[in-house]
Amino acid sequence: MPPLMKLYHQHHDEIIDEKDNEEEDMEETTSSGAMASTTSTYIESAPHLSTGVTPTARGTTSTFIMDDDPAQWPRVLTDSVRCHIVRKGPVQIKDIEFPQNSETPPRRFTKENYRRTMKNGEKIFRSWLVYSMSTDSVFCFPCTVFGKRDSAISNCGFHKWRNLTHHLKEHEYSKGHFGNMTN
Repeated sequence: MPPLMKLYHQHHDEIIDEKDNEEEDMEETTSSGAMASTTSTYIESAPHLSTGVTPTARGTTSTFIMDDDPAQWPRVLTDSVRCHIVRKGPVQIKDIEFPQNSETPPRRFTKENYRRTMKNGEKIFRSWLVYSMSTDSVFCFPCTVFGKRDSAISNCGFHKWRNLTHHLKEHEYSKGHFGNMTN
């Protein structure tokens, strides 16, 4: 497995462990002895901008600013920028009121879209899904960072909120997404 993918998978596993621990902490026993579950309020509190240092041609270094918003990332990622993005990992925005679109009825992205509900009721965390505030759209983190950027979800962002669940499921099962998640 390439070093960047190892770094991504290591970061991905740490996020999943944090989410599992958090969900366990959220459950509490009621006076009747039944388990009550509160809604998760996990918020990625990383700053919107981050800085990094990259080597220049003459051996000196320069500082660059990297936005957490995938729509603001360069179209062609250099190895140093890609490494910086992977180290930071996917930043999921959950603490805002997402804007509605102009459809009738109006639709919007919600933090519930970060989870997929299976047929048996189990909820699976979509750690790969990131929201862009600048374009009101969602991106697939590994497909944007490692892929060919040949679909809306990895190139300009996906913002058609009608049937979003279906489109996300379709993307999850695509050959390109699977390859970017496992290579």
